[in-house]
Amino acid sequence: MVPISIKDRMLTSHQCVYVDSICVLPQMFLLDALDNFPRLRVSDALMKVFLWVLGESGVHNVPSLKELRKMQERLRAESGVPTEQFRSPQGNIFFQNDIRDIIAKVCITLSASD
Repeated sequence: MVPISIKDRMLTSHQCVYVDSICVLPQMFLLDALDNFPRLRVSDALMKVFLWVLGESGVHNVPSLKELRKMQERLRAESGVPTEQFRSPQGNIFFQNDIRDIIAKVCITLSASD
């Protein structure tokens, strides 16, 4: 059996992976991962170039930038951990994720994998 590369799977796959009842195509997953590298934000202009290159190279189901952003918003709303803004007594602004939400999501993920 010949191993199938990620590129081959992207070109032929039409299957969804469901994340909290949201259908995420492999192309969407890879674009979202690329768009969310820490300390390396991708501008809308650069993401449009990525989408264009994928389309020109024959990848099926390449989303538009609007479709990608819409899917990202839905994922954040349904499965993200909210970040809250606080102000210290000295007046410094900082952001913090609620540890209770993080632990709850880890517990749900662990119980779902059993």
